[in-house]
Amino acid sequence: MTLSVLSHLFSCKKSTVDNTPIPTPAFSATGFWQGTLILGTTALFVNRADGTGCFYGLSGPYDTATAAIKFTYTYTVTGDFFVGKGADTTGSTINIISSKTALNYMTGAVLIANPAKDTRASYPFEVFRLP
Repeated sequence: MTLSVLSHLFSCKKSTVDNTPIPTPAFSATGFWQGTLILGTTALFVNRADGTGCFYGLSGPYDTATAAIKFTYTYTVTGDFFVGKGADTTGSTINIISSKTALNYMTGAVLIANPAKDTRASYPFEVFRLP
């Protein structure tokens, strides 16, 4: 009897209250996101509610005016999947693709290309939403 009670207790899902599932908040990309891009470079995403955003690759102080990498983009969120696409003033393009998202966390890759110069680069990122 004791084993069956313990077995039942340990088999209960922790994500329920009175057998009602606790809703998980949906991922939202809106807000300020900061983290790492590659080897000491800071990634900063500024995502607005209207589906537009700015990406900054910062290697020094958090001064977006002097950021080495700057892009504006539009983004979409489908479920927990974030995709951003944009360009800068030099003709380079950016694609931002998430591989994992959570309420205040996102990882993925930033892909930057300049067709005129025949250059392409991919940078992994890990960012956290700032309060």
